[in-house]
Amino acid sequence: MDKKEFYEESQMTYAQLVGFLKSKYGKAKCDYFADKGCTRKGDNISRTAEGLFCHHVDEDKAIMLGNPDYAKMNPFKYQKADRLVYCNLLEHLLLHVKITEEPLSKKANKFELLGIGGAVILCKQISDYYETREPAYKWMAPACEVIDENYDEYISIVRHLAEVIKVKPAYKQYSEIDGVWQRVIGTQLEELDKILKKQNKETKTKE
Repeated sequence: MDKKEFYEESQMTYAQLVGFLKSKYGKAKCDYFADKGCTRKGDNISRTAEGLFCHHVDEDKAIMLGNPDYAKMNPFKYQKADRLVYCNLLEHLLLHVKITEEPLSKKANKFELLGIGGAVILCKQISDYYETREPAYKWMAPACEVIDENYDEYISIVRHLAEVIKVKPAYKQYSEIDGVWQRVIGTQLEELDKILKKQNKETKTKE
């Protein structure tokens, strides 16, 4: 991913970033779920072969809209093509961080911590990839390849998210979830950085 473009995206609001990404990758060609019972995904919804994820724009109002059980408890309009946006792995994380840090939407579901759950999952996957150079799942290989040289950008997002968590009491629980997340935002962040620098040095030596 282009580093300059990432920086520009990081300065945008959630709404601005959504609009930018729709222009960058094009609009969704179908609804996320093909039926109101949310039993089947749209036939042309996946773009994982391109290294892209499909993000529900209205996850600033409701969590886990890609999960059938949660999706059917929310308005089906959240699943419509015009309420979806494609993004790469880092951009997906950035979208969730934007949701986490921005003021709650007036239409947001009560008693749901928006944005942070997805951010935690994505951080674990990305962090593990940079440490092992192996995607969490085979289908994620194209997505990981897109951000292969964006470790510094990833770390900048994580550090920012850590600051957001500190000033939002509701998210405090996420600062101590488990070893993997603690490694990312805690003191072991420097250790991960050392691993990456060593890997890069070994790669250059082989070249």
